[in-house]
Amino acid sequence: WQTGPEIQIQDNVDGHDPQKAGWLYQLYRPEKGVDATKPAGEWNTLKILITPEKCVQWMNGTKYVEYVKASDDWDKKLAASKFKKFKNFGKATKGHLCLQDHGNVVSFRNIKVREVK
Repeated sequence: WQTGPEIQIQDNVDGHDPQKAGWLYQLYRPEKGVDATKPAGEWNTLKILITPEKCVQWMNGTKYVEYVKASDDWDKKLAASKFKKFKNFGKATKGHLCLQDHGNVVSFRNIKVREVK
């Protein structure tokens, strides 16, 4: 979490964190009032597109956020986040996909990673 941007996964009704499911943690969130998540116990689909030009996230087919890493907007949001102290945060152009939990029940299925050409 000290180098790679994190997309929040939680139950938006009973979750403990003010950052909601599908948001790019402390950096980007959808327009006010947008919540395309399904209730706890149902499967959600998260699609993530990462290219050198832009990053886009969809929750259950609803576009949540679009951003450009290293843009002026990105740098401004990063400077106001808890990640500002990590000099390499968000700078990697290749690496690993990590799934993280903080002690709650969470399940994943049908994870697919595809190269964009």
